[in-house]
Amino acid sequence: MASDPALTLPEVQTVMRHRHLSTTEVYLQSRVEELHDKLAEHYVRPRQERRFAADYAAEDIAAVFGAVPDQHWRQLLDHATTAEPDQLMALDGSTYRRLFTQARRARIARHGEANIRVRAEHTGKAIDLSLKEDAAFWEWAVIETFRHSGLRCEELLELSQLSIRQYQRPNGEVIALLVIAPSKTYRERVIPMSAQLFHVIACIIRRLTKGRKMIPLATRYDSMERVTLPRWWTRVDGYC
Repeated sequence: MASDPALTLPEVQTVMRHRHLSTTEVYLQSRVEELHDKLAEHYVRPRQERRFAADYAAEDIAAVFGAVPDQHWRQLLDHATTAEPDQLMALDGSTYRRLFTQARRARIARHGEANIRVRAEHTGKAIDLSLKEDAAFWEWAVIETFRHSGLRCEELLELSQLSIRQYQRPNGEVIALLVIAPSKTYRERVIPMSAQLFHVIACIIRRLTKGRKMIPLATRYDSMERVTLPRWWTRVDGYC
């Protein structure tokens, strides 16, 4: 009744026999279905294209706001993955040499894989492409999770596989939920996942389960809560 625009809250109060109008606040809480539908409407709504003032120089925009990231390192990693040891590769006017040491061969023999490394011929500097790609992924995942969920830093770090729940509508449709552990307000929150947030979470799970059946058990000690918690935001150690 509270969601019926033809009825006012005082009328709902009378029908439901509430003594005080304040007790009808329970009917004003947003339902999961409503939140999910409004999020879907928000993301499909046309947006204005982002552009800078005409008198801003391109180099000044790059210095102040940062240059638009390109696919240089991703393309180089793809080339280096299939390259032979000491093979030269040219990309965007630069030349790189695929590095493959005895330590890499030993790691592949023990673990089945090793980091992809190259050397920039114009600088002589060795570059760990696997580490660069891994760092770029987690930076993207953190920023996108913040953007689509509004979490605080502490709440983000406490996310785990146990944070994922599902809600089934009466029509059978399943909505993914993200359960946020009590933080600043000491109250648990539940966020319906938009398609964008669901994609980010799926990418994280796919990365953590790559080459294995389940997410590896990793924990961290929370010095404030004094408990050991499951950890989701992890990176593989032991790069070689």
